[in-house]
Amino acid sequence: MLIQFCVSNFRSIKDLVTLNTLAGTGKEHNEILLKYNKTNVLPTISMYGANGAGKSSIILAMKTAINLIKNSNNMQVNGFIPDIVPFAFDEESKKQPTEFEFTFVTNETKYIYGFSADSKKIYEEYLYVYKSSRKSLIFERSETDKYKFARNLKPELSLYTSKNTDNKLFLATATSWNCKHTKEAYMWLAEYISVYEKRNFNPEVLPVEMLEKDKEEISETIKFITKMMHKADINISDFSIRTKEISPEEFIKTFPNGVSIPFPIPELLAPESIVQYEMETTHKVSDNKEYKIPFMWESDGTKALLNYGVVLKEALEKGKTIVVDELDNSLHTLILEMLIKIFHDKNINKNGAQLIFNSHDVALMELDLFRRDQIYFVEKDYLTGRTDLYSLYDFTPRKDDNIRKGYMLGKYGAIPVVGGEDVNW
Repeated sequence: MLIQFCVSNFRSIKDLVTLNTLAGTGKEHNEILLKYNKTNVLPTISMYGANGAGKSSIILAMKTAINLIKNSNNMQVNGFIPDIVPFAFDEESKKQPTEFEFTFVTNETKYIYGFSADSKKIYEEYLYVYKSSRKSLIFERSETDKYKFARNLKPELSLYTSKNTDNKLFLATATSWNCKHTKEAYMWLAEYISVYEKRNFNPEVLPVEMLEKDKEEISETIKFITKMMHKADINISDFSIRTKEISPEEFIKTFPNGVSIPFPIPELLAPESIVQYEMETTHKVSDNKEYKIPFMWESDGTKALLNYGVVLKEALEKGKTIVVDELDNSLHTLILEMLIKIFHDKNINKNGAQLIFNSHDVALMELDLFRRDQIYFVEKDYLTGRTDLYSLYDFTPRKDDNIRKGYMLGKYGAIPVVGGEDVNW
């Protein structure tokens, strides 16, 4: 589970911002808390703020760091490190690297992993493990190619330094050589935290990925999705996905009328047949008959919920942390609340899965649903362009406060100032 994420000098984020999932001292909703040793951890975090405040930048920072970790071994020597963009509104910041840090627990062991980088190379990198109440060094890297190791690990870890390059993460390099001292931390970062941006949440991609699973797993996923649909009052009783092979000539016929093809499709595509995906949903209506319709006929909200079903099932089974940009996109407030409550219900969330998301749906900003430490605000100083992240818990509100009303009145900041008198239309 994720304990903390920190980032600085990334897009609209100049100074260090910290997203912390450790529970505060409040006793409300204690039944939803996850456990690590004697520590209480939050199952969900919600982030609110004005458009352009930097909510997506925080989520994109997570995705950028995780992608670099996962793809580090594919980097070419002296290759460009993608997607690292420093704070733009400060000449000095443009010259400085971006810093990322994750604190997390996997297999009952707590780790801290972080690194700093720009588009050319890794500057600093470190991995610590908690074997007691104090952190222990696994490795530290400074000035790109200077390494320090725990004394008992040095004979092995030092072997991997020559395998690494300036633009690669030592964590990934050592793990690729089957280093047991880095593998556990690497595997959590690569497989147990997933980030979904709104722009990359393609309605067709995730259902198609189901075909990579075995038949039994596909069947169980479909059962989970249809159960979730029924909970959301959507009358889909089944979902199917299959493939069929068509000829290149048939493929050409699927193009819209009037689209000209300036090259010979069959010769270009080469194969004798093309694999095409067909997805359908089954609806049972008042005459008690079932009717199948193409998946693409469904509403955007239904498509989104089906996609979330694929993601949520895996997260709940594996105890993953999932991070979603604009979870409320195309979803009704009550359905969004249902998704959050899945993570709050220990009868469903048995393996410590977490959901972190941003939203504009202030109707959910209620202490009946969230603890005070589960609500975060993202605010941008429009004079400097800097993003700040802070928790409702910092304001020490009373348990009976109307948080939504207070937020709309500007009590906690992170709200747009609309209709300024100095604007002339």
